[in-house]
Amino acid sequence: MDECTPAGTASKCFRNLLIGASVLVGLIFLPQTLQVPQVECIVRSRLGEAAGLPPAYVPSPPQANPTPPPPVPTPAPLKLAPQPMPHPHPQTKDKWFVCDDSGKVLPIWYAALEKAGSQTLYEDMKPVLRGPTGCQGLACKEVHYFELYWGRSNPYNEWYGTCSDFKTGKLVSDFTPSVVYWHFNPNRLKATYGSHYQEIVLQMGLREPLARTMSAFTHANKQGWIVFRHPHETFADHMDSFFKSWDEVGDPEHWITNLTSRSVEFRTVDQSLYYYCIRRYLDHGFLPSQFIVYPALMYLNHRDNLDTNPVLQAARSKLGPNTLRLPAGVKIKQAGANRNKGHHKTIEEELSKSVRKRLQQEVFGPANEKLMKLLAEESRNGMLLAGYTGQAGDVAAVTKWMTSGWAF
Repeated sequence: MDECTPAGTASKCFRNLLIGASVLVGLIFLPQTLQVPQVECIVRSRLGEAAGLPPAYVPSPPQANPTPPPPVPTPAPLKLAPQPMPHPHPQTKDKWFVCDDSGKVLPIWYAALEKAGSQTLYEDMKPVLRGPTGCQGLACKEVHYFELYWGRSNPYNEWYGTCSDFKTGKLVSDFTPSVVYWHFNPNRLKATYGSHYQEIVLQMGLREPLARTMSAFTHANKQGWIVFRHPHETFADHMDSFFKSWDEVGDPEHWITNLTSRSVEFRTVDQSLYYYCIRRYLDHGFLPSQFIVYPALMYLNHRDNLDTNPVLQAARSKLGPNTLRLPAGVKIKQAGANRNKGHHKTIEEELSKSVRKRLQQEVFGPANEKLMKLLAEESRNGMLLAGYTGQAGDVAAVTKWMTSGWAF
C-alpha cells in the first residue's frame, strides 16, 4: 500500500517522478532525520493541494532508536552598558526651562527686584519670554505663586505644560518681585523644584537702597497696599513708623532675619537690604553660580544694543547663546528710558538730614558693607557680576563698580 495515502491510489508514475525531486528538496531544505518516503509525501501533498487533490497523510517519523540531536548551547547573555533615561525634552546648548522629575515645565529665569528697572527689562524681552499657559497681562510677568497660591490644589508645575510638548524659542520666566525678598521663598522653591532647584537662574539688578525704598513707597501708595493702613502717610511718616518697629525689636539683625507681618508694611525697606536677600538663598543650598547681580544702570544704559548689553550677555552665558534675542525687525520702545519711572519729591525734600543719616548708619550702611564683601567673595565661586571687569574678590573694586551704577 502506498505510504502516503490511506487508499494507495496515487499514480506510480507520478510517484517516481517526484521521488527524485523530493529527495533533492529534502537534502537542501529539510532536517536530515526525515526519511525518503516522508520527503516524498510532503512534496506530493503540496503538489496535490496545488492541483486540487485531497490532502495527503504524512506518517510519523520512525521511532526505532532515534538519535537525539546534539544539545544547542545557550548563548551567554549580551551585556550592554547601562543607558541613561532620555530627557523628555532634550535641551542642547540653550536652556529654555527647568524640567522637573514628573516631566513638567517650570520657570528657569527669575529676574525681578521692584523699582530697580525690572519692568523695563521685562518689556524689552517680552517677545521672547513665556509665562503660564493662557496667561494675560500682568499675570504673564508676575505669577506670585509662592506667596499667594502655595499649598493650593493646583501645583506650580501644572501651570506651564509638559516638557515633551514645549516649543523652544521663548524663555520661561517669572518676574515676581517677592521671590527675592520673602524669607520663606528659598524653601518653597526647593520644595517645588526638587532635585532641579540648582538649575534656576536668579538675576538681581540693584538700585541705591534709599532711593529704591522711596520709589517703592510711592509705587505702593499707587497700588494701595500701604495707604489702606495709613491713608495720609508721607514717606517721612513711613520712615518714622519703620524706626518705631526697628527700635521695638532692638536688634537690627533680629529685625531683618526674623520677619513677621511687619514685612508686608515695611517690605519697602526689606527689599533694599540686598545682602540678606542673597544670603537667604545661599544659606538654603542655592549656589553662587546661580546668581547674576549688577547695578541697575548696567542694563538701562546699554539698551541701545541688546546683543552686547552686559546684563543680557551674562544671562546668555548661563541660559544659552540663542536665548533672550529678539526676532529680526522687533525693536524696543523708548531706548534709554526707564519704562516704569515714578514721579515724586527728592529724598532731600522728603527726609530730614538726621533721618537720612540714621538710615545710612544703622540700616543701609552696614547691610551695603556686607553686600560688597559677599559679592566680592562669591565672585570667586561663580557668582556672575554683569559688566564687572575687576579682579574676583576685590571688595574695593566691586564697591566702586556697584555704587557707580546704582543711583537714579
